[in-house]
Formats: sequence, C-alpha cells, structure tokens
Amino acid sequence: MIAFNCPKCNQPSFSWQAKYAMAYWIWRVCSQCNAKVCANPIILSLFHMLYFWVLAFFIYLAFYQKQFLPVLYLVVIWIIIDILNIWLLPLSYRKNAE
Repeated sequence: MIAFNCPKCNQPSFSWQAKYAMAYWIWRVCSQCNAKVCANPIILSLFHMLYFWVLAFFIYLAFYQKQFLPVLYLVVIWIIIDILNIWLLPLSYRKNAE
C-alpha cells in the first residue's frame, strides 16, 4: 500500500485515500506524531480553480457544439487532475495543534 509521509515527522502515515480526502479541505491526524495535517491551502486553491475552469470549458464546448463528446473529455481530464492532485499536492501541518 502506498503511504505518504507526514510533513512534521517525515514518517509514512497517510494512505492515498486519506490524501485524496485532504484535497477536499479535510484535516487528518498523523498516526505517528499526532499532528493535524492538511493539503497546502495555496496550491489546493489553485487546483480547485483548475477544476472549475476545466468544468466550465468542457460544459461550454458541449453546449456550443451540441454534442456529448466534450463531457466525456471532461471526465477523462477530471480523473487525470485527480491523480495529479494526489501525487503532486504537498501536505502541511498546523503548528498550534496541541
């Protein structure tokens, strides 16, 4: 099973499901050091802007072309962005999480 490292203790403690949940602004607690960990909020907001623009662009294409094919492209691109979101999104921890 793939484990992602905690940014505080640098020990593998998060599964890909936990990191995927962190991409939706959900905090997780590290099992090794009990730190509250989330995705980096600045980069996470950039990913959410990318999600929105991809959605808006392909829905616009579907209405403009009056075809269903751009919606299928949307699904494929959305899955690719989700995979990139899991692999590339850095984690950060709260310093005052006592």
